[in-house]
Amino acid sequence: MRRPDTHEAAGFYERMHWGRRAKRTLLCVGPKGMPETVAELGHLVDLKLVGGQVVAIRSGCVRLVTDTEGEGLYLVSETGLQLDPATPTGRIASIAYRTAKGMDTGRPIYEHAFEGRRPELAIDAEGFPIIRRAGSRFRVTWRGIVG
Repeated sequence: MRRPDTHEAAGFYERMHWGRRAKRTLLCVGPKGMPETVAELGHLVDLKLVGGQVVAIRSGCVRLVTDTEGEGLYLVSETGLQLDPATPTGRIASIAYRTAKGMDTGRPIYEHAFEGRRPELAIDAEGFPIIRRAGSRFRVTWRGIVG
């Protein structure tokens, strides 16, 4: 297995958090096909599906991460994250995560409401949550999740 590029991830983290430096590197477990190098956006609070259903994943510390191109969103944890097959799935209306950016005091909750065609929450064959782009045009930039 190739070692992730932690320098690249730390630089991307700093840009995403308005100058805050990464304090540590974590090895997290995520779904197959997830890039080896990702940067944390924050701790997942919840996902709201189109139709109003709230999906709160409470198995350990779930992190919302993105690849260093800002093109994907992934849910990971340090011990692996497997969901009950009965967990609701579908189009994601919004996603909320707790993080600190720039001069924030504490760790406020940031919530992003997706625009246009929305990404989709699914569960893979191993029980990992998958956020599929599914035609969505969101991007992750220094402003956060956009689109």
